[in-house]
Amino acid sequence: LEADTLAQGGNPEAAVGVAMAAPCLDVLDDPAAAPEGVRRATDDEGAPVVRRWLLRGGVVEQPLADALWARTSPVLLPGAGRRGTRHLPPGPRSSHLEILPGDAQEADLFAGSEEGLFLPEASRGALDPLSGEFVLHLPMARRFRRGALAGTVGPCVLRGRVADLLTRVVAVGSDVMPAGAGWCAKGGQKLPVWATAPSLRLEGVEIAP
Repeated sequence: LEADTLAQGGNPEAAVGVAMAAPCLDVLDDPAAAPEGVRRATDDEGAPVVRRWLLRGGVVEQPLADALWARTSPVLLPGAGRRGTRHLPPGPRSSHLEILPGDAQEADLFAGSEEGLFLPEASRGALDPLSGEFVLHLPMARRFRRGALAGTVGPCVLRGRVADLLTRVVAVGSDVMPAGAGWCAKGGQKLPVWATAPSLRLEGVEIAP
């Protein structure tokens, strides 16, 4: 949902109002809520950062934009301009992503299914922003049967298209945990992105060895 990436497929404003994910998903970008030491009040262009609803109820509300893109549109807001060094131009980037918690307890996330896989964390991943194809590498997983955790399996891989994956979320946990820092590479610049996220239940996705 970065304005410059969206522009490669058409008008970035056209993304606003698109139902992109399950209705239970709310996603924010809020640089002012990042961990102490990396949180910020302004972006790399000096504009105040915005507590930006990327998805509200699964619907795109406010794509990420820097000053340049905001000047071209009455819809886009600045405040998300980031750059790797002062010698490089800024561009729209996320800083601190938050998936807001739902009301599902851990037992609720396992309930109602005969069996499945519990995926504690991903070790690395990659995304093609134009096609939406992604791959997540998982160092391990645990089977669950009738609501109880069972044996360990792995490593394994989750791959597919982002737009499809986001519609597969059927429940959002009430727990929220720091997801640490990942890396976003675009245009020759690699920047850290922090996040917090609850547990998610997904149905109809394929996990491969």
